[in-house]
Amino acid sequence: MRSSECLENLSLARRSPCDHPVETTRRRFRPKALSAIYISMETRAPPPASSAQPPSEFCHDAVFELPSGDRIAASVWSSQRNSSATRILALTLRAADNAATWDVFLSAVFAVAPDAFEVVAFDLPGHGFSDHWPRPKGYSYAGYAEVAALVVDHLEWSSFAILSHSLGAEFGSLLAAAMPERVSHYIALEGLGPYRHPSTATDYLRRHLTHHRRVANPKTVFPTVESATTARMKGLFPLSEPAARTLIRRSIVSAPSLLSTASATAVSSPAPSGFIWSSDPLVFSLPRYLYSAECVADILGAIRAPTLTIWGNESRAMALYGIRDRVTAIKGDVTLVTMPGGHHLHLEPSTARLAVAETLLWLEKHGVRIPYSDGKAAKDVLLALISNSKEVTRVELADGSRVGPLDSFLAARL
Repeated sequence: MRSSECLENLSLARRSPCDHPVETTRRRFRPKALSAIYISMETRAPPPASSAQPPSEFCHDAVFELPSGDRIAASVWSSQRNSSATRILALTLRAADNAATWDVFLSAVFAVAPDAFEVVAFDLPGHGFSDHWPRPKGYSYAGYAEVAALVVDHLEWSSFAILSHSLGAEFGSLLAAAMPERVSHYIALEGLGPYRHPSTATDYLRRHLTHHRRVANPKTVFPTVESATTARMKGLFPLSEPAARTLIRRSIVSAPSLLSTASATAVSSPAPSGFIWSSDPLVFSLPRYLYSAECVADILGAIRAPTLTIWGNESRAMALYGIRDRVTAIKGDVTLVTMPGGHHLHLEPSTARLAVAETLLWLEKHGVRIPYSDGKAAKDVLLALISNSKEVTRVELADGSRVGPLDSFLAARL
């Protein structure tokens, strides 16, 4: 089944990620070999006044059911008017992030080019409204990549681009390396390849096992949505209030709710019992596997798609990743961009439009046809946005001529 058919069916129950479930109906599509994924659709009531409004008229909800029975909640973005739209799989950061992390970015994309793309952004297992995995199974880069591969297989996307952020860019590199014949473009924000933890292998293993054996502490109960939003603003990567509110819509559930369901009660008006994070506490632990420098280089070296990697000037991530060795490991063309913003530069309204402009113009340069809603005028706005920002710097690195230009570029920024 083509993704356009899938999206057509999803339009029967259009809704926003912030709506709360009323009843669930299930529509089973034609099985696909042994790796069949089914989509269940939920009919949702309009959000109460205290909830954030839908991010866009082009955004719909879906729940993918894996062969294992695990359910993966997702946001699907499409105008459903262009059967040849470029398909994009959007991958997210772990822990407190979810598919809503792309709401601001994709709202800006669809505002200027509503017919250019079909995008699926999903909550990772253990995140947002997706199911939690059993404790012994744990969470890993390879597990996340496998879920992503199952989703694109079901959608029958023979070719697709990867749009990724942080952890999403880490396990997204595994997907791009393992499926070079299908991944057409690799866009990585604030991440590139698996992160190498500074611990020794033995110390890393001890810390991992200790955390997974520990009984999770009771979850913090927030009396209101506002108090949860304030807590999210003060996380490991601080956020503005608008950015935190965007994530909160898929980040909290009513306190009595069971956390192992993709149809958990979403953000609604304050309840006497309050709200708790919907994510599995184990997603905050270290990833299951420690990657060596040689392994990371091998993964990145297998990527054949043109690569765009964007980093915030106010973030420490580029230095932490050791970006020089990672960029030189990739055999294909790489464009490295630094721009204003922190780790969530795609989510903050003040920087998201600039990240969108960089991404769309780069995609056009690398063969993607983008029908802008306002023709040349819309593209001129994007060009002006970039040219007027003195803090945006970029270096384009073709195979065989990258070390010198890259070293000069990094010397001025690290």
